[in-house]
Amino acid sequence: MCIRDSLHCIQAIQDVFAEALGIGAITTDLEGQPLTEPSNPCPFCQLIQTSEEGRRRCQLSWRALARAMSPASHLHRCHAGLLCARGRIEVRDAFIAMIFVEQFLTGPPEEDEDGPLPRLPELARICGLDEDELRAALPTVHRVEQSRTGRVAHLLQKVANTFSEIGQERLDLLNRLRRIAEITTL
Repeated sequence: MCIRDSLHCIQAIQDVFAEALGIGAITTDLEGQPLTEPSNPCPFCQLIQTSEEGRRRCQLSWRALARAMSPASHLHRCHAGLLCARGRIEVRDAFIAMIFVEQFLTGPPEEDEDGPLPRLPELARICGLDEDELRAALPTVHRVEQSRTGRVAHLLQKVANTFSEIGQERLDLLNRLRRIAEITTL
């Protein structure tokens, strides 16, 4: 796949993007399998990721967003109650991968009735984690002001478009090299 061949470049861009916005980011395939390492992860999510069930639930959340038909980025809730948005990476009009901005809230956790705080007891039980540890890590969740979420979604799609261009250029280069190899073996 043309994206997998460019992961070193994609990881570097993703790292800068996540750090600049002060949120987490990851690139996955359409099944929710990570293609990159998480960028700028918060300790709350790192704790969840220490659990096999936590990792599985994150992947299921990412996979569900792959099936969302809208090409536009919208805010969604992950299994832990945090906000995320997905940017589509397309090569030759085929949806091949996704980049997510994730691991954030738009306000204090205690004011978010759909957020992680009400989910903590069940999340800890299901993931086999200590609820007090999760609660202690909750203040580390990234914050994005509600007024900035539209800008985050816009920039997310710009980064996804950049990844799409990288993938397309890589595919074009590989095709040219294949043609050269065919000519030289004649």
